[in-house]
Amino acid sequence: MFWHKTSGGNVRNAVQVVAALLITVLFVGACQQPAPVAPPAKQAAPTTAPAKQEAQPKATSPAPVATAPAAAQKPAAPKPQEPPEKPLSPPVNVKVGMLSPAGSSDAGTLIAVEKGYFKEEGINVEVVPFSNLGQMIAPLSTNQIEVGGGMLGAALFNATSRDIPLKIVADKGSVPKGFGYLAMVVRKDLVESGAFKSDADLKGRTFAYNTSGGITELSLEAVLAKANLTRKDINEQVIPSMPDILTALANKAVDAGFFIEPSVVQGVDRGIIVRWKGFDEIYPNQQIAVLVYSPKFGTAASAAAANRFMVAYLRGVRDYYDAFKSGKNKQEVISIMTKTTPLKDAALFERMVPVGLNPNGSVNAETITNDAKWLTEKGFVKQPIDAKTLIDSQYVDYAVKRLGKY
Repeated sequence: MFWHKTSGGNVRNAVQVVAALLITVLFVGACQQPAPVAPPAKQAAPTTAPAKQEAQPKATSPAPVATAPAAAQKPAAPKPQEPPEKPLSPPVNVKVGMLSPAGSSDAGTLIAVEKGYFKEEGINVEVVPFSNLGQMIAPLSTNQIEVGGGMLGAALFNATSRDIPLKIVADKGSVPKGFGYLAMVVRKDLVESGAFKSDADLKGRTFAYNTSGGITELSLEAVLAKANLTRKDINEQVIPSMPDILTALANKAVDAGFFIEPSVVQGVDRGIIVRWKGFDEIYPNQQIAVLVYSPKFGTAASAAAANRFMVAYLRGVRDYYDAFKSGKNKQEVISIMTKTTPLKDAALFERMVPVGLNPNGSVNAETITNDAKWLTEKGFVKQPIDAKTLIDSQYVDYAVKRLGKY
């Protein structure tokens, strides 16, 4: 599944058709009654139709079957370009919590900063480093930072159950088809020897992932269920550091695990692992990471800044998406990513699977709801919540109105 740009009708062709009809009417008018003028040409359909949602295999437990976000399924007709907005004056300072080190999932913000998109909206961005989204919850809740972003997990859902009014406002990473930047990996020696031929061969093996209580555990259960296995059939290890997981794989202390790019490519290059399957196969369209606004950011006093931030952010997202989907300005985008992340080897970006960033900014409410339910059932989330009440789409709606629908 890809998101596709919408396209308008060909006005020039429509004018030529009508002109030709009028000439014909004038020529034969003296001989017969004028024929009715043909209606204007219909607006052309998008040049590339959105891919249909693929049927997902059923799993006994859990059942992560997700549809693509509406933004990805039904492109709307294009709207006239609105005049550019003047930047906010005076400029507004916005603190943005970002994972450290930054990665491809942060591309929207990184590109928008480097290309001056925030400045054009009157926003001064200050990046505040964190290790994960869970660490951002407290400063977000107390409005010490205005924006945060990271992988979904129990921390955000538990904050909401405590009546902390945080809002998921935009996509920051998902796994539509072709964007499986998270992947299941298996030791290369096991695959080459024939000891690992299918997911059923996970039985009795040691499987590693980097966080407990995260949505990756749901994906692990999905893999096991499709192989008629349960978590009792494997040994699990939680190893917080991706490099440490790779070391454990190299030492044969671990047999398989979940990796994120660029660790996948780096492990393959070192001959330690094989990329077995991406999350776009395991749990298609799963919402992996999100952008979150603090309670005060977006209220009447700061609504303009919250909207303008989203415009700049989506411009950065679209630059990234265009670069890795169609190659538009790809080298420029790669240069920005090598400058602003620890990934200094530009060749890595040519080989690793890109992050799925929705160019219209919307999140997949269905998978967020499914994941919140699973985390609650497993006891990671203390109270049942309606995950859809977490989502506030008004800011991406404003940005899409300004920029046009992708």
